[in-house]
Amino acid sequence: MASRHAGLLWALPEEVDSARLATFLRSLGMRVGTKYHAEANGHADVPDAGDSSPEELARQWLARPVDNKNSTLLYESLAWAYSLPKLARACSEATWWSLLEKLTDESREAGDHRSTVSPGASQLLGGELAVVLGYLLPEIPQCVSLAERAWETLSWGLVEFLDGEGMPKQQHLGWLRPLLTSWARARRMGRAISRSWSSEAEDQYLFLAQHALRLARRDGGIALQPAGESPHGWREFLPLLFEDAEDPELDQIAEELATRRGAASQPSAVELPPPRYHSEWAGVAVLWPEWSYDAPRLTVAYGADEVRSELTWGRGLFWNGPHRTRITWEGKEAQQKGPWQQICWVGDEDVDYLELESPWSHGLRVQRQILLTREDRFLYWADIVLADQLGKLEYDLTFPLSFECQFHPQDRSHEAHLESAKRRVLALPLGLKEWRHDVRLGEFQRDADHGGLRIQQWSEGRALAVPLFFDLYPRRSGKPFTWRQLTIAERRELQSKDVAVGYRVQVGAWQWLIYRSLTTPANRTVLGQNTLREFLIGRFHRNGTVQPLLEIE
Repeated sequence: MASRHAGLLWALPEEVDSARLATFLRSLGMRVGTKYHAEANGHADVPDAGDSSPEELARQWLARPVDNKNSTLLYESLAWAYSLPKLARACSEATWWSLLEKLTDESREAGDHRSTVSPGASQLLGGELAVVLGYLLPEIPQCVSLAERAWETLSWGLVEFLDGEGMPKQQHLGWLRPLLTSWARARRMGRAISRSWSSEAEDQYLFLAQHALRLARRDGGIALQPAGESPHGWREFLPLLFEDAEDPELDQIAEELATRRGAASQPSAVELPPPRYHSEWAGVAVLWPEWSYDAPRLTVAYGADEVRSELTWGRGLFWNGPHRTRITWEGKEAQQKGPWQQICWVGDEDVDYLELESPWSHGLRVQRQILLTREDRFLYWADIVLADQLGKLEYDLTFPLSFECQFHPQDRSHEAHLESAKRRVLALPLGLKEWRHDVRLGEFQRDADHGGLRIQQWSEGRALAVPLFFDLYPRRSGKPFTWRQLTIAERRELQSKDVAVGYRVQVGAWQWLIYRSLTTPANRTVLGQNTLREFLIGRFHRNGTVQPLLEIE
């Protein structure tokens, strides 16, 4: 691995000042792509160190205090380490040894306190930096000793920061690719000198590489991170990753994602893992019918006080970010009292389904149902508010539409269309009446304050269901559609909407039945169908029978 180009600009964390880092790398004689050259020249506040000698730069850097919380400085430390062999001819002997001493101290400190520092500081300084020193300076015993210890730190990080199947916690998703690229660089150097981490860590590394593909957007970005240009050098990095991984599954997944529409349906050379994924430990779920960017994908992160999600389809990015949720009970605003937790996950041949729950004040609970079908290609999202006692409930939920997503509401009826990169999604608020002038149950519109898709519903009782249906099948685009709230009967008596709800949705020739019990499940009838289930969603056949897509007892 040449010291002039260590791939340090590959997949940087969001918080790294990429222009500043690019300028710094150029000042050390490291290769920088034209993108970063232009960025650096276009920022007046980025100091140009091009006229400074390596000796002067080294003295300035040595005078700075160590700051393991500054991700940009972490990468600067790596850059100094990769440049040390060349700097032996460009700096004085005293300065060079001072650089080495500071770098070894940083690495040792991060390794000693790896459980209390960020994933970046632990692995970039305590891991990769030490490996670099041992790899490039094998004649110095302290560097070799530090590098040997680094493999323990790297093994620890691969196991500690991942869920056992390669997924980092939802709050660390921004470090998924930076850690993967750092580990890949260290791994390649280790293979060159017959050094490696544990076999368990190797398994985690390969799983993480798979998740990097599972979460990749079509433009090279990564799910649930800010939209923008793809990470610099990421596509150049992928062949290196696959070459070293020697994993046929990774090769085949990458090939599937690179194919054009329809090619992904061809038989695979190897049996691939399902594209869907859920980790309760990580608080991350990926709902995805197939390994293809032409299939819609919903990625969800939960566990804190908010749920973040992202819907992509083709090159379209429809929403990305946290969902703003507001509840009032009897005119008093409720407060969330605990994190979102998973209470159900189903992934089978028909659907991917995630159900979450969080506690709120005033004796309220919110259950969030998220279902993406495989063949039918629609997304069902329903928030269910459950109360301990009767009262007036008002619910307000916003979907964080992306900047490029266009919102097209209808003037007379409550449905809307979302459009992004030539993909068009029909959004139906099933809990509202079809005609927009009827606002007895709520409203469905663009949020003027936050720019998102906003659904508001209100009711009196012990429960409130707020369901949304998103049609994601291009062949149904433009077809006639309708939806209706259904009556529910139990022992021939009609039930109120805080006992159970049902909906019929039709788009073109396709029709679906949706039923949800809001109390203890009982033998009830909806549209001629008897059910004892808590939740049922199914497709109507032409003969009137219903094929269940998912039933929850």
